[in-house]
Amino acid sequence: MQDIDCLDLVDLCYRAVEHPSAWGSFVAKLARALGAEAGDFTFEDYAGGSARPFGSVGFDPGFRADYDLAFLGENPWIEELKRLPLLRSFSDALEPEDFEASAYYNEWVRPQGFRHALGALIAQDSTRSLVARIDAKTLVIHPEETPGDIALPVGVELSHR
Repeated sequence: MQDIDCLDLVDLCYRAVEHPSAWGSFVAKLARALGAEAGDFTFEDYAGGSARPFGSVGFDPGFRADYDLAFLGENPWIEELKRLPLLRSFSDALEPEDFEASAYYNEWVRPQGFRHALGALIAQDSTRSLVARIDAKTLVIHPEETPGDIALPVGVELSHR
């Protein structure tokens, strides 16, 4: 990714904090910059039973709609991510050993043609998580090239309105 592209993403991220409708553009631009086919920035409310994307691109709409009922709280990538410190990035190098045997992989990831993920847990409390995730069909970012920590603008809070 070129430095100017990175600066554009940072600018768009700051804009999205003030104007939440811009999260969709941010996610789309981030996915393109990383060479990925899909991504989302999602508020997962486990107690409420919903995963509300602030921005989402590239996922099959039917699969996206079924995610809440079938896989909310059952996503092995996110469950592993919860073991890391907040804002620590992850890649599929950190996935559980039995990931490819999971229902999430076989019923949600694989049918859409994805295999790789990159993301971070932005905020979390006992029943909710704010997750940024990029999914790709081929490995676009190598773990050794991935920065260990990410940061979003001040003002991004874990709240459900």
